[in-house]
Order: sequence, then C-alpha cells, then structure tokens
Amino acid sequence: MLALLLAACAAPQQREADEYAQEREREGRGGSAAEQVREERNEQSERMSGALERAQLFAARRLPGDAQELQAERWFAAEKRMREMPHHVPGRRGFAAAGESLKAAPHWQWLGPANATGRTRTLEFDPRNADVLYAGGVSGGVWKSTDAGASWLPLSDDAVNLNIGALAIDPERPDTLYAGTGELYRNSGMPWSPMSGSGILKSIDGGVSWSPLLATQNAHFRYVSDIVFSPRDSRRLYAASNSGIWRSRDGGASFERLLGPADAQDLARYEGCTDLAIRHDREQDWLLATCASRSMADRYWLPGTVTPIACGGPCPAAIFLNTDAGNDGQWRTVLSEAGQGRTQIDIHRADTRVVYAVAASIAPGFDRNGDGAGDYDNGLHALWRSDDGGETWQAQLRNDSADLLSASLFQFHFAVKPSACGDNSPADFYAAGWYNNAIAADPLDADTVWVGGMTLFRSVDGGRRFGLASYYLANDDSYVHPDQHRIRFDPRYDGSSNQRLFATHDGGVSISDNARAPLGYGDAALCRALPGERVRWRDASRGMGTTQFYAGAVFPDGSGYFGGTQDNGTWLGRDGAGPYAWRHILGGDGGFAAVDPGNTQVLYASSQYTALAKSLNGGITFDDANRGLNDQTLFIMPYLIDPNAPQRLYAGGTRLWRSDDGAASWRAASTRMGGSAFDNRTSAIAVASGNANRMLVGNRRGIHRSNAALASNGTTVWPSVAPRDGWVSRLAFDPNDSAVAYATYSTFGGIHVWKSTDAGASWQPLDGSGEGSLPDVPVHAIAINPRNTQELYLGTDLGLFVSLDGGAHWAVENSGYANVITEDLKLVAPAGAPVQLFAFTYGRGVWRVALGEFDGQADYRIDTRIAGMWWNPQQDGHGLMIEPVVIDGVVHVVASWFVYQDGEPYWLIGVGRADGDTVRVPVTASRGANFPPDFRAADVQRIPWGELELRFASPRSATLRWNSSQPGFGSGELALESLVATAAPADDPPGAALRTCHSGNWFQPAQSGHGFFLHVFGSGEQRQLVAVWYVFDRGKPLFLVGAGPIDGDSATMTLGITRGPDFPPDYRIADLQRQPWGTATFRFTGADTAQVSWTPSLAGFAPGRLDLQRLTAQLGRSCN
Repeated sequence: MLALLLAACAAPQQREADEYAQEREREGRGGSAAEQVREERNEQSERMSGALERAQLFAARRLPGDAQELQAERWFAAEKRMREMPHHVPGRRGFAAAGESLKAAPHWQWLGPANATGRTRTLEFDPRNADVLYAGGVSGGVWKSTDAGASWLPLSDDAVNLNIGALAIDPERPDTLYAGTGELYRNSGMPWSPMSGSGILKSIDGGVSWSPLLATQNAHFRYVSDIVFSPRDSRRLYAASNSGIWRSRDGGASFERLLGPADAQDLARYEGCTDLAIRHDREQDWLLATCASRSMADRYWLPGTVTPIACGGPCPAAIFLNTDAGNDGQWRTVLSEAGQGRTQIDIHRADTRVVYAVAASIAPGFDRNGDGAGDYDNGLHALWRSDDGGETWQAQLRNDSADLLSASLFQFHFAVKPSACGDNSPADFYAAGWYNNAIAADPLDADTVWVGGMTLFRSVDGGRRFGLASYYLANDDSYVHPDQHRIRFDPRYDGSSNQRLFATHDGGVSISDNARAPLGYGDAALCRALPGERVRWRDASRGMGTTQFYAGAVFPDGSGYFGGTQDNGTWLGRDGAGPYAWRHILGGDGGFAAVDPGNTQVLYASSQYTALAKSLNGGITFDDANRGLNDQTLFIMPYLIDPNAPQRLYAGGTRLWRSDDGAASWRAASTRMGGSAFDNRTSAIAVASGNANRMLVGNRRGIHRSNAALASNGTTVWPSVAPRDGWVSRLAFDPNDSAVAYATYSTFGGIHVWKSTDAGASWQPLDGSGEGSLPDVPVHAIAINPRNTQELYLGTDLGLFVSLDGGAHWAVENSGYANVITEDLKLVAPAGAPVQLFAFTYGRGVWRVALGEFDGQADYRIDTRIAGMWWNPQQDGHGLMIEPVVIDGVVHVVASWFVYQDGEPYWLIGVGRADGDTVRVPVTASRGANFPPDFRAADVQRIPWGELELRFASPRSATLRWNSSQPGFGSGELALESLVATAAPADDPPGAALRTCHSGNWFQPAQSGHGFFLHVFGSGEQRQLVAVWYVFDRGKPLFLVGAGPIDGDSATMTLGITRGPDFPPDYRIADLQRQPWGTATFRFTGADTAQVSWTPSLAGFAPGRLDLQRLTAQLGRSCN
C-alpha cells in the first residue's frame, strides 16, 4: 500500500521530470530530422571511440601488474574476507564482533533517481499473478512490482552480488527464485569487470532474502546468462554460463556440466553460452542452447577475449540440441554458420515445433553502401525458423536482403539511410548485436515474431520482412529507450483485449498495450512512425533505481546532489522534489561533477574526455567550459573546484590544467606527468583546504605533489613517489591538516589505502590489522569526517568500509546500505546539523545517511563457525548440538536440544532455514523404540513439539527462545554460549584420516530414528571427537554423551548418562546426576562411511556394532 501511495503522489512529478528530460534531449539534438540524425551520429561516434577505452579503464584499473586477465577468485576471496570482518556500529562508537551486520536506525536513505533507470536484462512473471513482476538490473539487483510495472521495490540490496544477468521463477514453487549474476555482454573481454558475477543466488521466500548457491561460487559461473526449468521436475534446472551449459537435479545444491564446447587443444571455443529454450510438451527435457563469442569489431572487445587459434578469431556461434537433457542425452550441433555471432532463440508457446533464432554477425557481411567493405559486423547475420523443434532450420532473412529496414535489426534505423530523414550524410551502419539482441514469438500466431536490437521490430510473415515498432528519436509514445535485452508477452495475452508486451532495455522496462497495431515498412518507416494508429509504448520503470553513477557532487547544505551516469548523462536531484523528480541536465556519458560552494546556481558537469560544461542557472542550460583544455584524458576526466577559491578549477590529462576564471579558459599547470601513454593520464586530484599551494595528482605511475601549485605552469616538473604499483583512484587531504593526505588504489594485489603526514612526500600503508584489516578489494573513494578526522569511509567494489581510529582497523558498513560498487563519496557538514555522508553508486543510484544519528545493534550472520555444542554455564547438564548445513543450495541449521522432562532424558531435533542472524527450527520429540539391537524404526513415534528460535549475536553467543504446543513446556528464553566449537580444516594435521570434515550427523539408514552428532574439535595431535548419541531405552528417549582422543581413523571414548533436572525454567543444576554408561569406538572408513561399536558397563544394555552413513555435511566442510 505504501508503494502505491508513493507512486500516486509522485505521478505528476514523474511526468514533469520525464517531459523535462525529453525537452533537454530535443534541445540538444535540434529540431529537424536531419539535425537529429547528425547529432545522434556524433553522439554515437563519441560512444564508439570511447567505449573501448572505458572498457579498458574498467578492467585495467583493477588488474595487477602486467596481467591481461584477473582471476575471479580474487573477488571471491575479497567477498569471503568481508563476511568475516567486524561491522560498523556507530551508535556504540565502535565495531561489532567479526561476522556481524547492522540494523541501524535510521537506515541509509535512498535518494534516487527513481525516474532514471539503468540497464535491465531480464523480466519474469509470477505464475500465480501476472501483475507481479520480477526484473533484474545489471549492477542494480532484483526488483519486484506488484502492479504490473507501475512501481518497483528492491529485493536484493544485501545480496552478495547485484549484477543480475538472468532470473527464473520455479513454476511449481513460485516463492522460489533463482538469480544468475554477471553480464557476459559487457564484460570488457576480461574475466573481471564491474559486471562480473558470483554464481547463482536463490530465494525461497519470494525474494525477501537471498543465499548464494555454493556449488556456483566459482569461475565457471562468473557470468550466468540464462536459467530454465525442466517442465517435468522444477528441481531440475539448467543454467547457461561463461563455461557452458550446467544442470542441477536438486534445486541448485549441486551442478554438473553438460556442455562445454572446446577446440582440439581443449580450450574454450566461446566466450560463453548465452541462451536456453526448453519445450514443455515432451516427456524428456528437449533443450536448445546457444553459445557464442563477440565480434572483434564489438565496442567492448579487448585483447584476451576468447579467439581460438582453430578459428583465427571468434568461432562461429552454434545452436545445440539435446532431446533428453535430463537423462544425459547427446548434444548435437543443429545450426552453425561462418560469420554467425551471438544467437538468441524462442520456442512458440502454442506450437513448440516452431522455433525462431536470430544471430548477430562476427564478419563484415554484405557491402550495403558499395565501398568495397562489408557493413554488418555486429549487425544482422541471419534470422531462421525451425518447424521441427530445432532439428532443422531455414533462413528467413539475411543481411543482404533488398529490404534495408529488415536487414537493420541491430542498427539505428535512422542512420542506415539518412536521406529518408532529409539528410544527405553518408549512411552509418554501426551495430551492437552482441550486446543488444532479443527475440520473441507471438504466443498466438506462429508467423509473428519480434526482434530487439537498438530498437524493436515485428514481422508477421515468419521473419522474412520486418516493420519498425519503436523509434529512438521520437518525442511521442512511439519512443522506447534504445538497446533491447528481453521481450516478454503478458501471460494473459489473447491478441485482442490483452495485447500487452514488455521490453527491457538500457532504460529499464517499457510496455505496449497494443502489440498488434499496424507498423510501417520499408524506407518510409526509417525515420518516423505511421500517423494515427501505431504500436504505442509507456515507461514501466518507475522507482527502479538502478542508475550507474561514475561520480557526484553535493550542495553545501546537502539539499541538492547531482552526478554523471553511464550512458544516461548527468542527473540532478533535490530534497524538495524527491526521488521521482530528478532532472536530466546534460547528455552523453556523464562524468565528474562540481558545485560552487558559494553559489549553487553555478554547476559544472561533463561527459566524455574534456567535454566540460558550466551552468549559471542551476542546470537549466549549459555552455562549454573547456577552452584551452587540450589533452589526452581518461574517458571520464577528473576535475575539481579549489576549496580555497571557487573560481579556480583543476582538471587532469597527461598533465595538470588550471583555470582561474571559472573554467572560461584553461592553461597547463604542470609538464607531462610521465609521458603521453594511457598509464600516465590523471586519475585523481586533490587540493588542500586552507593551503591552495598544496596539491596531489595521481595516475597509474604514481602520486605527484606540489607545495607551490599556484606558481606551477606548463614547464613545472612535479616530484612523485609510488607507494605501490597500480591506479590511484582517489586522493584527499585531511580537511583540518594540510600535511595529512590519503590515497586509495583500485588495483588488486596490494595495499589499497595509504596515508601521508608530510603532504605526499612519503606514504604509509593504512589497510588495518588483524580482524580489522581490509580485504584485497578495489577501493574507489575515500571521505574524511571533518568533525572527527579519525573517522574514514571507503567506497569499494563491495560497498562501504569504515574506520573509527584513523585506519588502524576497518569494518564493513552495511546498516541498510546496498552491497554495490561505490564509485564516489561526499561528506557535507551543514552548520547546526549532523555530518551527512553521500554515496554515488554504480547500479543503485545515490544514498545518504546522517552520521550523527546512527544507532546500531549488531546481528550475526550465520556461518560455519556456529557448529558444535552450545550451553548455558549456569545450567550445566543440558545443551544443544548445532550444525549449519546446505539444503537445496541454501544455508540451514540442524539443531538438537538434549534436555530433561520430569527428571528423565528428553531430546528435540529439527532443521530450519538460516535468515541472517536467526534460524527458526520446527522440532519434534520422539519415543516408542528400544535400544539396539532391539531398535525397530517402525516403533518410533514422532511428536510435533513446537519451535526453537536461535538468534546469534556472534559465532560464540546466542539466545534460544522456545514455544511448545505440548503440555508442560510452554515458552521461554535462555542465553547460550559455545561450549565446544567444531575445528577448522586447518586444524587437521597433514595426512589425517579422521578429519574435521567428518563432523556432522551420522546414522544407519535401516534404523532411521536414532543417530549420532559427531564433531571434531581441537587442533593437531590434541584433536578429539565429541559424540552425542540420541537413542531410546524401553520406549523412552535417551541421550549418551562422550569425547575421546583421535587416533588415526578412530576415536574411543567413555559415554555417560545424565538425569535428574526438569525442563527450563525449572531446571536446577543441583538435581543433575551423572552416571557412566560404557565405551564406544568410532572408525571412519571413507568420506561418508563409518562404523561404531559399543560396550556398555551399565546393566540393561547389550554391546553392539553399526555401520554408519553420513546424514549431513557441515557448511563448507565436505570431505569430497
């Protein structure tokens, strides 16, 4: 209801903002169609020339040394280290224990923009209600709409990765969702990029919480492009990733690779597999899959992209078919042609024999303009149709078609023939079919097929001829944001009363309610839509805050904020307008931003390279502000206002540049800082507050300094030092001491934070120590609290880190903040108000928190370290055995409480799903059976008892709450401590036969109903095995407890019985009676097999022996 109210209240603001943005775009492009074409071509030219360098910078600033590839394991290791770190608890002015997280009040405030959405790759419908939508934002996480796209709410801000490339909803269990992370199509040709993934995430509560599937936490699932389910068993699912096609038979708990195309040297043939489609009308899993590589002409191709020697470049893409994928059927290549690139497929919903496929080209292809060179590299290769479920294919359309519009499925429609729009400029055939490529068959008409490239197209004759269904340059309802990624029909689509079609793209989600409306064809449709009836579109991205910011600026009082975004220009927001009414103030790829602290009507914004602009009216209009600024810069050029004099600005290329007249003119302020190579271009600049002569400039080669910056000119050489190898990402002076400075590095493989106490002459590492040391993770920004300069904040690839002691120790800051790449941080300190921290993120917009108002309480996030025996020291004699396990790929906890009822042993056992710091375990009591060898499983009576809630404050402390429906128990609460913690694998001596991984729950399958909790504890030669045998004696529950030293593959121990006390809160330790029972020997014969033999000393029990099998394996500690 709140979301609906917010949407309704914001609707007028949304329209106003959208109209303003469109007006700004019209102003920028000019009025006539010819002028629009020329303007758009210029913008595209800039994008094309800069895209490679942007991709190069994204990868290069993270790559250590001369590495051409960065192993994904570096990022996984950093993420693992982050989970083990302390967390920031500002209310305490200190840190929480290792592994804790925050629930702070107030939480971070997301500021927007809610009316500017970033790239959205995928869209899915809840099978129970088609108005409930789930969308995946690239670098923005998973989003949910309950009103068919009218409003959206984020679901995965605290997930381990927000780069969503695929989504799937279990059709049998619709509250179970799978999210594939990583975006193969924007991966810069490198194994690491900002769009890298962390495998597959799973939610079993409709997206409220997410857990990583542990089987996918590896480099094979760095980019997950698609996920589909078997129509016969939804626990069997298939995933397309960068390493092939994978199958899980158990809901994601484990995966096996079915297809990994390789060459004769067993090297990968493709960058990855990109699409899956499965027929729903077959008894076996009839699965189609596509695998491909990008063209070397792609704007994100870099050296290192998969180009097998056998192919002399990227290998032609292929469609593979397996008609029995669920039972290890054989894969066949059913379609692969020379020049075939990324291929997308769709099976017709009603007639599954009909399958469509469309492919981009990795070859120049047809020479359309007659200049002797092909014009379709990354454009259309071909579109095919199959009428036998994908066994055979017929080409319907190729790039040499006489119909120019149909051949331009992956190109800008207005650029392939400018004369159709009144422009005599040469044609421009730029395309991006590796990046934007989508296809969908009309569910009711097998001859109607839609294709998405830059824009949207529809064919009604089986794919032979296409009409244009959306227009990028339009100022009316035929407009759809360019770069299409997914086309989906409403599940209720009937072709008449419901003609609803959804498209996802770089601007979010669009909807058409008349998908069968007439279209224009041929050259006449290249420039504008038909008058009157046409396919009409509306935005359906409201509130989906997935904007990717590079950098930002904040007004001195914190009431205004703006910054540059990827592909979507510069946006400005204000407190008074709210998140739905941000204004688009400058086009292109946005860049750095600055505001005059004395006059907030004076704004500076930029796009690519030296394209700096200035506004004197708060962003209503801008003029160029780069006269004389002539240099080679990074794609996003750093610049800033001197805090000592707002008319003075600095910008960086291969040298430093200064303006003393508010950017009206520029002149060199240093000689080249190392030469003209890419590594010498400026990446960071800082000016000391209170000392305008003191400056620092950073690049890949080092940190350059000056104590006489105002006198510096184009011949001045600045001395430099290099604390380490790598890119300097940010420089900052202490706001109260110009001798103290900080530097951060975005390059893996070294110290990421450095401090200087002599204005940059020398540097000391500041990555912290012990549990408070930073992970090896790229750091992009640093901010220093001006009211307490010991308080430091870092923006990284994994979100925010905080130090309260000047960098001696660091902690994770996650009190309601998204786990997202944080590119820029700004602090403002308004008089009489708390210091405010602003974070500009790459994928989740802009955030703010008032530092002085934090009030946090720590919540532990359950992990492996809770395994073992727990007790309350004041109630010795009873306790719990706790074991974290993985079920269906999600962390659960097995808990058994060994306690008493009316003085007799009593045990409860169950399993529950972990949720942050808490697990709720439904437990049962048991009775009825006898002690072995007279045990019969049929005699066991299981009695639902109630629920245990375990809330962990740390790996060593917790609170137990219980609530029982059985008479005589009721509810209560008890503080717990870890008594015996399971050892870590590192505690095993070399060559150990009985290892830490043997810890877990063991049983004899023929005697289900009793079993053993076994845990290895201690280290080296001092290791012991503790055992709790939960069993029965003459129909009553009994538990035996003991511990003994490990000797080779065995451990022998004395077991004991305890009796006497009552159930808490009536438990009295004075009532406890201990009695030796006998001895037991455990011998482990394999990873999952063991034997136990026992010799009782207490009358009434017989000796015996059992073969045991493992029932559970502890989280992350399998012996296999």
